[in-house]
Amino acid sequence: MRILFVAVLAINSACAIAFSAEDAATDDVADKAIGTVVKSLNDQDPKVRAAAKLALVNLRTTAVPQLVKTVENGDPQQRTTALELLLEIGTETKEAVPILVSVSYTDVNERNRSLAERVLEPFSDRQLEVQQLIALLQRDDKAVRRLAVINALTKIGPLAKEAVPQLLDELSDEDEMIRGAVINAISQTGVDEANAEKAIEALIKALAPRHEPGAVNRAKAANALGALGSQAKDATGSLISAYRAEESVYNKKSIVYALGRIGVKTDEVVATLEEARTHESERGIRILGVEALRQRSEEGELIFLNEEEVILLLIEALKDDIKILEESRDAADALVAIGAPAVTQLTKVLQSADAATRVAAAYALGNIGTPSQPALVMLTKAMQEDDEYVRLESVRALAQIVTATTD
Repeated sequence: MRILFVAVLAINSACAIAFSAEDAATDDVADKAIGTVVKSLNDQDPKVRAAAKLALVNLRTTAVPQLVKTVENGDPQQRTTALELLLEIGTETKEAVPILVSVSYTDVNERNRSLAERVLEPFSDRQLEVQQLIALLQRDDKAVRRLAVINALTKIGPLAKEAVPQLLDELSDEDEMIRGAVINAISQTGVDEANAEKAIEALIKALAPRHEPGAVNRAKAANALGALGSQAKDATGSLISAYRAEESVYNKKSIVYALGRIGVKTDEVVATLEEARTHESERGIRILGVEALRQRSEEGELIFLNEEEVILLLIEALKDDIKILEESRDAADALVAIGAPAVTQLTKVLQSADAATRVAAAYALGNIGTPSQPALVMLTKAMQEDDEYVRLESVRALAQIVTATTD
């Protein structure tokens, strides 16, 4: 009998809505009727629950407002069922966003959080979602999964730039993971001019162990400053000081990388990058020093060195790569990217005393292709060498150059 009642009620509600779109009184009755069907989702009889679900699915978007209310005010089981139905029906109702975002980051039930996130996925209004995430960060509520909220803003990226003031407030959190997530978020969202000074000041502060004891977070702060590019030009002095004081090799590498990305040429910056390039014990720092020194501006212009200086720099790095790790092709690939201007110096390297370095030079010349024709004589000579690897790479290079020339 109850099943019949639910079914009839759902049909009557649907009819009332269909035939009285402009009748507010009838709409109110229909809304209450749908609310009764929603309540039947908790009926003890599984057949009644199934009939209620079917009725709501058939009502489609008409049932959405009541289902959203259930998500907001229902008990955990009602909320789960309502979310499942919203996922099946689909909703683009903006009014649902605040409730769904709140459930996604505050509900103790993992399934409810997951369902709410999936219901939100089709929404294209990222700005509205960002506003709700900001509101969650502003709540002094332990139920808010702050780390998840911050990570969500990170994922949204530049469209979440307006959240930076709230993110900066989270940098004082005692939880190292929260602070690290905030720094990551800022590197992904970027900052507008209104918040740039405060954000850069906070990131500079996070470079110092006395303010940020977490070594990983200090590295993240350097990377975030690098991600801000020229906006962080006033941070170069602090980055250089941090490079001098930092004991962590990983953090030193992050600082060198940041100085390159910021791209401000001063004597102190160039000296620091040159120091990194010639670092005695850490190859990783040397490579990043080279990478930073050959950095280009957005317009494609070299920032720190001219092209000839960069080629010579990479030739030195080429030798370093081979001696320390024979399979490394970092410098060789960088010379390939430069192309024709590097051919003269690479041809000279074919006369190097070190066989492994000659192998790398032949590899680079072959991959440069047609512009390497002036090296054909030296490559032909290299094919007669005793070292089998030099001969092999020289044959490959000759084949690549000739093939590229005849195509």
